[in-house]
Amino acid sequence: MDAEKTVSGVSPAADEKAADEVLRLALDIAEHILENGGEISRVENTIERIGYALGAAHVEAFAVTTLITASVRMKDGAYSQQMRRVKNTSVNLYRVEELNRISRELCSGVIDMDAAHSLVDAVAHSHQTKRWLIIIGCAATAAGFVLYFGGNWKDALISSVIGVLMMLIPCDPSGAFNAVTQTAVRSFLAGVAAILSVRAGFGCDAGSIMIGTIMLLIPGMAVGTSIGDMLGKNIISGTMRLAQALIQAVVIALGYSAAILLLGGTS
Repeated sequence: MDAEKTVSGVSPAADEKAADEVLRLALDIAEHILENGGEISRVENTIERIGYALGAAHVEAFAVTTLITASVRMKDGAYSQQMRRVKNTSVNLYRVEELNRISRELCSGVIDMDAAHSLVDAVAHSHQTKRWLIIIGCAATAAGFVLYFGGNWKDALISSVIGVLMMLIPCDPSGAFNAVTQTAVRSFLAGVAAILSVRAGFGCDAGSIMIGTIMLLIPGMAVGTSIGDMLGKNIISGTMRLAQALIQAVVIALGYSAAILLLGGTS
């Protein structure tokens, strides 16, 4: 028997490669979950479940909002440790749900590793939410909050139009026009548009119009996820996400305040 082979006849290099493949697949799924707004506990649990389902004897996983590190030790003793740097995050719950489905099917044996890789790639490159759904959602949300806080239908209509135009401003998370810059530009332009629409006679109350557009920018998902992380004892990640949400809130306030100051008031 070859000295480089184990008792089972499989070389140590082959064992390590198998361990690498298991961990690589688990991290691929976990990374995409984190990129699309999944909780830290979901990310870590996904790695652990996949690892054990694919033959690991021991799995360790640790994640924060920008980094995932994990290791697996297979039943034959093969060991692998990898990490992923997560630079860009957004919110896409459709992708999170699809990735969860792939994870469940992989762990239950419905699909194999090759099929899982293909499905993960398909989800990662799937199109974002249809543009017309974004338009309808933004318009309805902005108008609804204007009416809820006592505004009239005229202001609700103006707010919905401004909200749609505001949310269609493109964003490049990896470039200079990142999420914070985008929020600042959106809030400033929305504030200017609300004030000018009233002065032009299209709207009645700039404050009511602004309420609807502000609600489109509030980082509610980030706040909710941060609380979930902290309740799940992921204090570091929860605090980081809460800090990011607070920064977004401050930027929103500064954007609208700058518009009001620039135009000399809301009337």
